[in-house]
Amino acid sequence: MALIEAIVPIFSLILLGWVARRFNFISERSTSILNSYAFYFALPALFFTSIYLINFNVFLNPRLILSIVLPILSISAVTFGYVTYTRKDNKTKAAYLLGSYLGQKAYLAIPFVSLAYGAAFEPITGLIGAIYFSVGMGLNIFILEYYSTKKTEVIGSLVNLIKVPTIWGILAGFGFSILSTYYGVKLPLFIANTL
Repeated sequence: MALIEAIVPIFSLILLGWVARRFNFISERSTSILNSYAFYFALPALFFTSIYLINFNVFLNPRLILSIVLPILSISAVTFGYVTYTRKDNKTKAAYLLGSYLGQKAYLAIPFVSLAYGAAFEPITGLIGAIYFSVGMGLNIFILEYYSTKKTEVIGSLVNLIKVPTIWGILAGFGFSILSTYYGVKLPLFIANTL
């Protein structure tokens, strides 16, 4: 029952979005604006609020971090091996790799878990999502650069990764987690409630 209660609101929103676009309640321009809002503001805020509530010592657990990162790297390696031998076109290879990895997995998990199990599980889901998103976005930038130019520099990929607004939210969340855990600094209530 909890699963249904978690899924129905999400799919209801998707259905409402489809109806709004299908019947021209939302124009092409509005869609672009909403996508920009989600990319530049909503996703960074989602990750920030999910992470800053966690005691920073949780981030120092190598078993937890490895249990998140190793499956990501394994899936990417298997997909890379598959597309290397089955696909000739670099754009198709990149599309397979990007599609197999990033998608909406990282940020859809937070509301699903929250609806199904309550807000108490949001922080750890946010941590998993943040690591998943960060590693995935880094891999995606690296893959895109590799398949478009065949020249990939790690430093250049990291610079491009830092330009992604969601990464700003993740880094700020880690920063506030440190301040909260070790120095007792809390966000003012009006900011915490706004996010």
